[in-house]
Amino acid sequence: MSRTFPKTGSSTYTAPDADELVRRVAQVAAVAGTSAPFINTDAPIELVRCQVSRFVSSLGRPGTCRACDRTIFWIRTTNGKNAPYTREALSHFADCPAAATFRRDKTPQ
Repeated sequence: MSRTFPKTGSSTYTAPDADELVRRVAQVAAVAGTSAPFINTDAPIELVRCQVSRFVSSLGRPGTCRACDRTIFWIRTTNGKNAPYTREALSHFADCPAAATFRRDKTPQ
């Protein structure tokens, strides 16, 4: 499955398999300081995607990326900051074609 990003026209997205989705859910749960739900990886991939999407959307508030117009969910991390995640339980900084425009300079002032 390939997705074309509206503002850039690139199509670098590849749909993850069930095991990858479960791994991502565990990472998101750790970031949010909660436990991950049980997801049966033997179930059809559509059902796994639905379960992952429900979990991510239950953790955060919905929004839209200003750069690529994808739906994202702002999940509060254990250190109190908000982080953008996609329905596929992936940090949106990892799959947004314009992620570099949102990075902050970490040099001390």
